[in-house]
Amino acid sequence: MGHASSYDIPKLVKIFQSHPAICNVFVGNGSVDKLFSWFTSQFKFLAAAGGLVRNNAGQYLMIYRRGKWDLPKGKVEPSETPVEAGLREVEEETGISGLTVVRPLTCTYHTYEEKGNTMLKQTHWFLMQVRGTLSLKPQVEEDIEIAEWVDADGVENRLKDSYPSIRMVFASLRS
Repeated sequence: MGHASSYDIPKLVKIFQSHPAICNVFVGNGSVDKLFSWFTSQFKFLAAAGGLVRNNAGQYLMIYRRGKWDLPKGKVEPSETPVEAGLREVEEETGISGLTVVRPLTCTYHTYEEKGNTMLKQTHWFLMQVRGTLSLKPQVEEDIEIAEWVDADGVENRLKDSYPSIRMVFASLRS
């Protein structure tokens, strides 16, 4: 507990990045919108979108990238809406087409370092449906080693070796 200033934000981010056991912090303020706006101004911001894709067999599409199980996602281009970007990214990263957006799921945030900048990535997630199981082709240029359809038990096992934000996306299915 204590009081923090804007100068403490980069320190807090580094603490979160280097101590994975810390998963929450409570920040009190009279205006949540004002606080969030100030917080996001401390980073280089990137808007992204992705999909949690389900097939007719009830399986989910997961990818394996950079040593973790993940979901397809990527940058929202200036001419795109988040829905359009999510559909494009899923198609590019996995080779499937014929996707339908069922509904928005959630929005996640995470930080990372890139070329000396601390980035804040906001990802808009959508539940998507595809007919059949379709063959998958992982986009190796994006470091995707595996793209596969996973049943409920397989999802639970893979989430143990995933990112907290991806666990949040799956948890949002229940809400």
